[in-house]
Amino acid sequence: MTLGVGYFHQVYRRAFYYELEIAKIDFEVIKEVTATYHEKTLKLKEVGFFRINDLLLSIVAVKKLEQLTLSKFSHFLRYFNCQRGLIFNFNAMYVDYRYLAP
Repeated sequence: MTLGVGYFHQVYRRAFYYELEIAKIDFEVIKEVTATYHEKTLKLKEVGFFRINDLLLSIVAVKKLEQLTLSKFSHFLRYFNCQRGLIFNFNAMYVDYRYLAP
């Protein structure tokens, strides 16, 4: 089966998950982040990242990778102490991706 455009990001994320497993790549799935203030949990936020050593991967399906999206992803790189980030956008007929290093 080949995935095309038009699916929600969860479908592409799940396919990426299986590709990492097939390739026997050791990775971690990150599903949420916690905001804390003075050691008190304020809010949990759902996210969908893969972490491979110091590389944070994000799989999205948005109209366009805008600067705001890239800026937010850059903040998550720092939050997870990752040295590199790779964000893939599967919304168009071609795969758009960006490599980030804080």
